[in-house]
Amino acid sequence: MPASFHSEIVVIITGASSGIGQQAAKIFTQGGVKKFCLTSKFDLDQTQKLCLSVNDKVDFVIIKGDITKPELREKIFKETIQKFGRVDILINNAGVGTVGKILDITMDEYQEIFDVNVTAIVHLTKLCLSNLRKVKGNIVTTSSIAAHKSMPELGFYCMSKATLNMFTKILAQEEGPNGVRVNAVSPGATNTPFIASVGMKPDELMESVKTTYPIGRMAEPEEIAKVMVFLASDDASYM
Repeated sequence: MPASFHSEIVVIITGASSGIGQQAAKIFTQGGVKKFCLTSKFDLDQTQKLCLSVNDKVDFVIIKGDITKPELREKIFKETIQKFGRVDILINNAGVGTVGKILDITMDEYQEIFDVNVTAIVHLTKLCLSNLRKVKGNIVTTSSIAAHKSMPELGFYCMSKATLNMFTKILAQEEGPNGVRVNAVSPGATNTPFIASVGMKPDELMESVKTTYPIGRMAEPEEIAKVMVFLASDDASYM
C-alpha cells in the first residue's frame, strides 16, 4: 500500500510528463492526494489521465514551459497558491544532461545543465519555503548516483548533482528546526526517456547493468517514485 496523505495536501512536481515524475504523481494519487501542480516543458496530458484513472476528483494546475526561466518558476508558485492556497510537498524532479567530454561540451550546454539541475531547483525551493514552513511540509529532490561517482563523459551532470546533494544537506540542517524535512534520492540507471535525451543508448546501458549492478537490471521509474513518495509522507517523519 502507498503512503497515505490528507486530501488537502498540495504537491508540486517538476518534470512530471514522464518517468519518475509521472509515476510519483500516480502514486501520490493512490495515497489520497487530490491537488497537484504539474510542470514540464513537455505535454502533461498523459500524467493527468494517469492520475484521473486512479481518482477522477483530482484537480490540477498545469504549467508547461522552460523551467530555466525565472518567470516560469514564479508562475508555478503563484498559480499553485492562487488555486489551492498552500504548498505541502515540493518534488524537484526536472533534470537534464549531455554526454560528452568536458572539453567537448559547449558553455551553453554547461549552463543549461546547471540552470535546470541547480538554479531552477534552488529558486523554486526558495519561493516555496515560507509556505512549507507554515504547513511543516517537505522537499524531495531527484539527484543521481552521478553525484557520488565520477562518470567520464557525464562530467558536468555529475558536478550538478553533487552540488544538488550539498544543497539538500545544508537546507535540511537549516530548515529542520522550522519543521521542514528535506531529502534527495540518488537513483542509478533508470528506464526513463531521460537516458536517450542525454545521448546515451538505452540498449547498451541495459546490457551494461546486467554485469555492473548486483540486481542485474535498471530500475523502473515506479520503483524510484515509491521511495520519493515515502520520503514525502509521515511514514518518513524522522528522515
